[in-house]
Amino acid sequence: MRYLIGFAFAARLFAQDGIGCIKDMMVPSYTHVARRSAEGGDVRARVTIGWRGHVDQMNTGKADENLAEEVRNFLSKSTTYDPACQGKTVELIFTFRLEGEPEPNPPVWVRFQAPNRLVIISRPRSPDF
Repeated sequence: MRYLIGFAFAARLFAQDGIGCIKDMMVPSYTHVARRSAEGGDVRARVTIGWRGHVDQMNTGKADENLAEEVRNFLSKSTTYDPACQGKTVELIFTFRLEGEPEPNPPVWVRFQAPNRLVIISRPRSPDF
């Protein structure tokens, strides 16, 4: 019973925050664009869904421009939205962190933290010589 209540609460929260309007989302990565930001950081993205589920407007606030570009590319090219959600806004928070020793081909881990945060963690990329 407790699980059903928790599931119902989570479903209501997702619908309230617009996350239920996301039909399909690829797992984000830590591409060369985000790696131009040596510090990492947070990007709070607000996407207003337009006609046929396309992105109508997107705002990434005052985030680091490299991280904001990474998020804009991801949310406009690797995410699809429910056309029935036209006019609704989805808010997601992306946290980018570089941790550990540099590697030539560093792995990327993505962690979801409810209700709307994605934490993207990687090791720094070692310089190519």
